Amino acid sequence: MNSIGILGGSFDPPHKGHQALVSAVLEQKLFDEVWYLPAAVHDPQFDKPQMLSAEHRLAMLALVVTDHKQKGEVVRIESHEIDQKKEGFTHRTLRELAAKHPQHKLSFIIGSDQLAKLHLWGCDLEAACFPKVFAEFDWYVYPRGGSPITKLPFDQLKVIAGVEPMEISSTEARRRVALGALVVGLVHLQVEEYIQNNHLYIF
Repeated sequence: MNSIGILGGSFDPPHKGHQALVSAVLEQKLFDEVWYLPAAVHDPQFDKPQMLSAEHRLAMLALVVTDHKQKGEVVRIESHEIDQKKEGFTHRTLRELAAKHPQHKLSFIIGSDQLAKLHLWGCDLEAACFPKVFAEFDWYVYPRGGSPITKLPFDQLKVIAGVEPMEISSTEARRRVALGALVVGLVHLQVEEYIQNNHLYIF
């Protein structure tokens, strides 16, 4: 049975912070593999801008995954939520993936910026999904800049040690592209070229 770490997000665009985190948890052998799980849509209860099409986000993630594989890292894209073409509730998605891949042990990875609103995450038609979800899946937290891990809302959450706080954000990458600034250092070179060639994030 392989241990799988699942990193969810919009990946709009995927950036070097994502890649560094994935490389770090694999180097620490927390997981045998990591799967990027791009969202189909944003959770409507949170006010966020419209995402790029799934086609563009998957294409950029494919470039990132290729870079991981060239380093010998076992990483792939899990497009389950995009394939469903609807809002994905994390707990439901994890259950569906566990049923689809019973040979694997699945864990979910979140950033520390999510801790303050974790209790608001929906569970489809179920109420009070936390903390009972921890009986089914392990949840790991990584540090993000501006969101220090001082207190965990649930004792069952596991902190990923030995990684630098993620200072890069997709929001900042989009902002810089919109201003015509360079995003060198924020995203992989091939992702930057893809953004430029497809005139993305220019409004």
